[in-house]
Amino acid sequence: MSDVTLLFSFFTDIVLIIIFL
Repeated sequence: MSDVTLLFSFFTDIVLIIIFL
């Protein structure tokens, strides 16, 4: 459960970085 939350948070960060770039 914790791993899934961490993975989702990491994925969200990547998406935000791509949007800002």
